[in-house]
Amino acid sequence: MAYVLDTERDRRDASSTRLDVEGLAGWAAITERSMRVSGRRVRLRLETLIWETLELKSRGEGITLTALCQRADQERGSDVSLASALRNLALDFHRSDDRGQH
Repeated sequence: MAYVLDTERDRRDASSTRLDVEGLAGWAAITERSMRVSGRRVRLRLETLIWETLELKSRGEGITLTALCQRADQERGSDVSLASALRNLALDFHRSDDRGQH
């Protein structure tokens, strides 16, 4: 189902901007996972779409999701949380032109 954003400018121009919001619920859903990363047990709460992207990336690289999380943990700066590093990794994956080669 698509929703129409109706602004004053749109009314003047007799046009409207459509925003498709289907699937946004999946983006907002949070999934919690526990795993051992760099020798410690961590519990990560990330959006379901982020987890799905990380799983896709790890399969493409032929490694486990845990191994991908460990690599992100080792490469992140001390001022960056692991959750933020994983979100950035997922976004970079989607931005890359060679997704099929990951």
